[in-house]
Amino acid sequence: MSTILRQWWQNKTMELTPSSPGTSTSGPPTPPPLEYIPPIPGLLHYRQMGGLGTGAFGRVILARDTRDNALVAIKLLPRGDFIATFKTYVMREIMHQGSLWHPHVVALREVFTTPQYLAIAMEYAAGGDLFRHLRHERPAQRLPEAEARRVFQQLVIGLDYCHTRGVANRDLKLENLLLSTPYGNGAAPSLKICDFGYSKHELNSSAKTGVGTPIYMAPEVIYGGSKYNAKLADLWSVGVILYTMLFGQYPFAAAQPNDCEYARKIIKAEYDVPPSVPASADVLDLLARLLVADPRQRIPIAEIMQHPWFLRDLPLGAADMNRFYLDRAPVLHPLEKDIEQMVDVASGPVSAQEAPLACSFDGVRLLSIQMSQGGASLGMLGSSQHGYLSSTSSARMQSTLGYYGAQPNASLMVP
Repeated sequence: MSTILRQWWQNKTMELTPSSPGTSTSGPPTPPPLEYIPPIPGLLHYRQMGGLGTGAFGRVILARDTRDNALVAIKLLPRGDFIATFKTYVMREIMHQGSLWHPHVVALREVFTTPQYLAIAMEYAAGGDLFRHLRHERPAQRLPEAEARRVFQQLVIGLDYCHTRGVANRDLKLENLLLSTPYGNGAAPSLKICDFGYSKHELNSSAKTGVGTPIYMAPEVIYGGSKYNAKLADLWSVGVILYTMLFGQYPFAAAQPNDCEYARKIIKAEYDVPPSVPASADVLDLLARLLVADPRQRIPIAEIMQHPWFLRDLPLGAADMNRFYLDRAPVLHPLEKDIEQMVDVASGPVSAQEAPLACSFDGVRLLSIQMSQGGASLGMLGSSQHGYLSSTSSARMQSTLGYYGAQPNASLMVP
């Protein structure tokens, strides 16, 4: 068993517990107040607004891009030893997330250096994360099955796009699933996958490191020390997320936080279905095929997307969504050396003569779109070079994005 679980049992602090009721959902929820952050020098064209929180790898602030007035979340990674120690993970986060452009993945906008930080500017999701929503805004800390299915559909569609692009997240959890807008403001929010710091690309060496969050870890990751299929491990985490959305608790719980029963239940894939919460036979079947200890027997993502429960109420055109965005996927190879140089610079001491370095991803996405169109205008999501997106399916795509509370990425609508 990997040591990461033992460390986690001693430090585990977050649980979804029915004993801590959420607030009423009768009106729009109040977003958490922004933390005061002293002025940070060197934020280029971003106007600092406040702190959004602190994670394992750095602080995240809210800022406004003065060029287009857009709100952005900026992750600030301390320069020097921190970057040098975690250089591999930093490079992966930038390169992998930068290569993903999809309504259900948080978009990377720009990476730049300041005197103190390597800064990663990303799309801002105003609704916060799904963990906070369940814990603080849902009295039972769970979602009705139909609503859980709607969230699950977006998660699977977004993850299928990532996997097809070769990227496994390896840290899928409620805290890393963001909502585009708060609930209660009209249309339901769109789900967005974030945080690719532990991600793995299939072109790199095989995954064998026990990274991630233990309560969501697949058995093969917990064992540690051997290679595993990172994409199949992601699907185990998807099963844990689905269970938690449905039942308001984690599937593999134990009486005490430091009880080794946690690990035993995960490794054996032993979980119970709370009899007090109604759940359809179809969703229980899908859970039973996701939470399978042997990854070779775990349901693959293509079969998830054909499962009866997943297909129920799936918006017309959703199946075409990934083909559309894959056709316009960013190509980052020309930027790789520049990004690596930037990370190298951020790994060392700051020079008094140092000029800020910056790399924008908007132009890369725009170029990819124009290349896929042979330089022609996209108009309103027009047909691609492969011809799969007819004017009829284009209308379906617009309907699909509307159903999921998403808008086509701004850079799609190019003249």
